Amino acid sequence: MILWGLVSVVLASVGQLFLKLGVGRLSLPLLVGLALYGLSTLAWLFLLRSVPLSRAYPLLALNFVLVPLLSRLFLGEKLGPDYVAGTLLLLGGLALIWNGFK
Repeated sequence: MILWGLVSVVLASVGQLFLKLGVGRLSLPLLVGLALYGLSTLAWLFLLRSVPLSRAYPLLALNFVLVPLLSRLFLGEKLGPDYVAGTLLLLGGLALIWNGFK
């Protein structure tokens, strides 16, 4: 059930955004970030019940796509052409890995 993997990745990525917003002090964003990480872990465990780890683990690479995008959208961080090229390579690699599991 790939859905649990995607849920885990999204929760972890959004959790990173909240951790960034709350870093340096005990704050609501920091606590939300930690809670999202906890929920992400639970979703990951649900995924691992039905999918081999060797197939599930590459999904975590999607964090390298989502976290910078969220950083751009909500924190105004810059993303250059190198990010776009790297993201395309990463997604291509992920597609190759997942197509190998039939």
